[in-house]
Amino acid sequence: MNIAIISGASSGLGASFVRAIIELRKNAGQKDLLSKLSELWFIARNKEKLESLQKEILDSQSVQNPLKCKIFALNLADLSSFETLENALKSQNAQISLLISNAGVARYGKFVDSSLQDMLDIINVNIIASSALTKICLPFIAQGSKIIEVSSVASFAPNVNLLVYSASKAYLSAFSLGLNEELKAQGIGVCALCPGLMQTGMTPDLGQTREDARKLPELDSQKVAINTIKAALKGKTLYTPSLFYKLYAILARILPRALIIKLAKM
Repeated sequence: MNIAIISGASSGLGASFVRAIIELRKNAGQKDLLSKLSELWFIARNKEKLESLQKEILDSQSVQNPLKCKIFALNLADLSSFETLENALKSQNAQISLLISNAGVARYGKFVDSSLQDMLDIINVNIIASSALTKICLPFIAQGSKIIEVSSVASFAPNVNLLVYSASKAYLSAFSLGLNEELKAQGIGVCALCPGLMQTGMTPDLGQTREDARKLPELDSQKVAINTIKAALKGKTLYTPSLFYKLYAILARILPRALIIKLAKM
């Protein structure tokens, strides 16, 4: 059984990834990775939202070659969730063709003003849970499969108002690029997605409702999801949507670090 797993799937970019898979399968060739899928597995904490998305996807598909949907209402900050997922993978004899690690947490504000719990939440989900999800899934990922790790443009430079978040995303980008090199010989590709401003479930936590943040180009999560999957299928290892954020990525590499940190400050 070939499956795709999407974490953080209940809303925002995660739900957009689910819809993007359905959309892209319509024109996929018989040998295409997406056409081989038989089931989608959704992971998120909110069971009601997962059930709503499941119904939407089941209702939207044609009778011919529809994808089944399986939901897992799990909190990935709880490490026991990975035992549940691993047992399901073993019992279903699953082969993962596409893994999208999208679950994430953000808190806006200065580090000195944040709580210890805020810091731990970000580290536990963005670093530990993201790495653990990939680790648990790897034995079930075969040659030709793709992994998408959702990072952020915040990974390109420290942000004093999103310090732990930007540091966690820097880890995730480095992890993705290194893992791609490690898995290259096995024919498994890893792509780090580094998007800019989007309206997602994390928007208030990122401080993106503020007036100055609204001046940044806002990306359409559905277009981002579609183009990211296309990029991963083409073998890209890092994908940053939109010319504006691509330019920022270039500047982050060539400008003095002190200057780029000032530019990153929101």
